[in-house]
Amino acid sequence: MVIIIISFVVQILVEMIPVSSSGTVTLMQSLGNLFFDGDFEKNFSKYYGDIVQWPTVFVLGIYFFPLWSEYLKQCFSELSASLQKKRLDFPKSSAFFLVFCIIVADCVTAGLYMILSYIGVAWWPLWLGFACTTVIVWCTSYIGKRYEQENQWTISKALILGFSQGFALLPGVSRLGTTFFVARLLGFSAKKAFEYSFLLEWPLIVAAGMRGLWHALDVDSAIMGQLLSCPFLFSTLSATIVSYGILRWSALLSQKKEWRYCAVYTALCSIIAWWVL
Repeated sequence: MVIIIISFVVQILVEMIPVSSSGTVTLMQSLGNLFFDGDFEKNFSKYYGDIVQWPTVFVLGIYFFPLWSEYLKQCFSELSASLQKKRLDFPKSSAFFLVFCIIVADCVTAGLYMILSYIGVAWWPLWLGFACTTVIVWCTSYIGKRYEQENQWTISKALILGFSQGFALLPGVSRLGTTFFVARLLGFSAKKAFEYSFLLEWPLIVAAGMRGLWHALDVDSAIMGQLLSCPFLFSTLSATIVSYGILRWSALLSQKKEWRYCAVYTALCSIIAWWVL
């Protein structure tokens, strides 16, 4: 139980910074196996990684609620106006087109997820994923305003961001760092790139959380017993509250181009993963 709680807390806390939360937990478990002579992975259901997404879902929903709710209002307003005109015509600057592009990008990511689920990811070493994250996150600090264009979506941008998010499914690769970096190269401002990175992620982690919850309720009732224990609930709630502050801090660092401090962390993780694994 202690191992599960620690893993949950660690993943919740680092989910909001570009360091690969799942890679961090995997490395932590590997170090536990090495120094404590145990099999830490055997304590984990394969659906724990899905269930742990729920705190992130709620934190992102609260943090971005003003922006995302406004998008939804604009979508309904634009759709209503189009129906009255009896002509579906949404300009690229519309909220409806933004949501459509998010769906396209997430469909691309979901397709890559199914491919990787079929072929597996054992061929991709964890240290290489952390190394890629180090380079990507370090480079985010050196993208100047000359890259910034209008914060406008296109289908090609959606496809590229979908593929980049799919690349981040590989162990050790930060999803936030990768999508933020690519979004900046595609012309989005640092503020919009940060927002869109999480907007791309949110529907996917909701789906993952639903899958984990269904498994816990319908297949493995022992999981629910662990999740509803007082130590687990208290630890998860505390980590969720702290993660909100970390999200605000991460947003500030992204605007100030100071994510390179996270790159130092992932570089150390890459070295340790190369040594351990």
